[in-house]
Amino acid sequence: MIIQNNRMQFGRVPGGGLGCLIFAVLLIAAGYYILKGLYFLLWWAAPALLVLALIVNWRVFPRTITSWLDTLEARPVHAVVQAAFAVVAFPFFALWLFLKAAGTRQADRIQRQFRENPSGQDEYTDYEEIDSKPGSGV
Repeated sequence: MIIQNNRMQFGRVPGGGLGCLIFAVLLIAAGYYILKGLYFLLWWAAPALLVLALIVNWRVFPRTITSWLDTLEARPVHAVVQAAFAVVAFPFFALWLFLKAAGTRQADRIQRQFRENPSGQDEYTDYEEIDSKPGSGV
């Protein structure tokens, strides 16, 4: 007697390799159109993002240039690739600068708060003592 097992096995995909190939092509096409739309939106928002980055934390620009010059001395090919990316993907670079400015501003604010009150010794926490008896279950 022959017993057939029609249950789906772990790791098996319906459609086999062809189904995976079709899914991969659709996923790549969707990613392309999403990035294309994001690039178009950021292209128009890039000047505003640069101005906002200047307003939020202007020190990001000199730090980025200094970092790029240091990379140019240490690894020139890597620095040229970075510069090419900054030119070709300018809208994404502008978004990165804005996010970096916002992040460094928040980090500076947290560091300043820590310097003002490093150990938190001036703050007391309210607590209440609870009587507990062994074996009471509470």
